[in-house]
Amino acid sequence: MCARVAICTTDCCPNTLPIVRHSQTLITDAIGLLLDYCMRYYDRQFITRHKVNSDILTAFHQQLHEYFENGHPERNGLPTVAYFADKACLSPNYFGDLISKESGTTAQRHIQDAVIERSKQLLVETIPTMRQGMTQFIITGDAARNKLQTMPGGGYSTVKIELPKNWDALMAERGYRPLSEFQT
Repeated sequence: MCARVAICTTDCCPNTLPIVRHSQTLITDAIGLLLDYCMRYYDRQFITRHKVNSDILTAFHQQLHEYFENGHPERNGLPTVAYFADKACLSPNYFGDLISKESGTTAQRHIQDAVIERSKQLLVETIPTMRQGMTQFIITGDAARNKLQTMPGGGYSTVKIELPKNWDALMAERGYRPLSEFQT
């Protein structure tokens, strides 16, 4: 059921009676109460369905692990929240809220952490791969370029990349964790 409410204040309609102001207050309070009940119902789902939701969280972690193990990044690019929401037969927004309520961090953050862990694995595995003549890179950017690509190697060189001294501060401004947290 959808209801449309037109609220006219005395500022926009100077010829209205003063009673409209009182009606406006009553209508806005009723709408506010309805929205409060909606939010209560929405939040209550996460409390009463804790067992089911924790199972969904566990399945999400398993599917995220399998996504990288089965070579999906090479074919489909990096995973998205919508991909895992579809696997759980949930909308992306509801899935994201569910993961946030159950784990304390967003689904996108879980995916980013998994990508970082996979990147670390690839960096460790790069030396033997380079010796075999093929090198893997994770290329990020827009959605069309988020892919794990294997490129032919051959003669290889080492390039040293110097990060600015204030790198952690620059990344903190953009919401990323300091680089020292990723070093093993």
